[in-house]
Amino acid sequence: MNANEKFLAASAHVDEAAIAPLPNSRKVYIQGSRPDIRVPMREISQADTPLMFAAPGTASDAPAEPNPPIYVYDCSGPYSDPAAKIDIRSGLPALRAAWIERGDTEVLPDLSSIPVAPASPTQARRAALPRPAPQAIAPKPVPT
Repeated sequence: MNANEKFLAASAHVDEAAIAPLPNSRKVYIQGSRPDIRVPMREISQADTPLMFAAPGTASDAPAEPNPPIYVYDCSGPYSDPAAKIDIRSGLPALRAAWIERGDTEVLPDLSSIPVAPASPTQARRAALPRPAPQAIAPKPVPT
């Protein structure tokens, strides 16, 4: 590694625009099927509805009718979580490791799927590049 690469690695960071909060929303989590599974959701606040657009018979002294927040699945990853500590040199934490280490899986020594033929010359060139073997996971047989 030359000095320039060392400098780039030392100063690597996530751009502030990538982790800036989204307007009128916040990241929240709901518990999944297990206590250690947190499902990311985005709570989106809505503006109040002016009474001129309110449903008939709901007029009151209030200038507007409040609207509840909307919840949607948040697929943005840890970058949109203000509590997350992002260090691109150390990578993301292995959150799913505990889910996999439940005793009914094993790491395979090699790929177990047959690759599909590339659809374009660019995909063919990419497919020819050397790649490290991924750590595939398969179910262990259940003892009877």
